[in-house]
Amino acid sequence: MSNKNKNAFGYISNYVESKGLTKREYFAGLAMQGILSNHSLIDADDWEWVAKNAIKQADDLLTQLENDTNI
Repeated sequence: MSNKNKNAFGYISNYVESKGLTKREYFAGLAMQGILSNHSLIDADDWEWVAKNAIKQADDLLTQLENDTNI
């Protein structure tokens, strides 16, 4: 399982693995919040752009985190 598909907040006990948002989903949601907070970035009819760019930002962050050996 790649890092982006691991649970962002889940925990594993002896009996149950908590299912929740993946890191990718969580980071995309945060990126989408940022995009939506700046109305000058978006055209009122282009919600697909918002979603695609939020996902791209999340993927770029995860790639950087995986490649950065200083963390």
